[in-house]
Amino acid sequence: MRKLVDEIVLVTDADVIEAMRFMLLRMKLLAEPTGVVSVAALMARKVGGVTGKRIGVIVSGGNADPKMLSRILDF
Repeated sequence: MRKLVDEIVLVTDADVIEAMRFMLLRMKLLAEPTGVVSVAALMARKVGGVTGKRIGVIVSGGNADPKMLSRILDF
C-alpha cells in the first residue's frame, strides 16, 4: 500500500455532512456518507497540491437513510 498511496487524510463527520448537503443541494446527486468522503476532504481543504488543477473524484452509493437525510438537511 505504501507504494501506491501518497497521502491519507481524515475528515470529520461535519465535513461529510457538509459534502452531502453540497452534493444534494448544488449537484442534485444523492450519495451515502462514505461515498462523499473524497468530496469532503477536498471541500475541507485537507488535500494539498490541488489548487488550480482539474481533479476528479468517485462519488458512490445512494443508500442514504431517509431519517439521516432529514437530519442532515435540517439547517
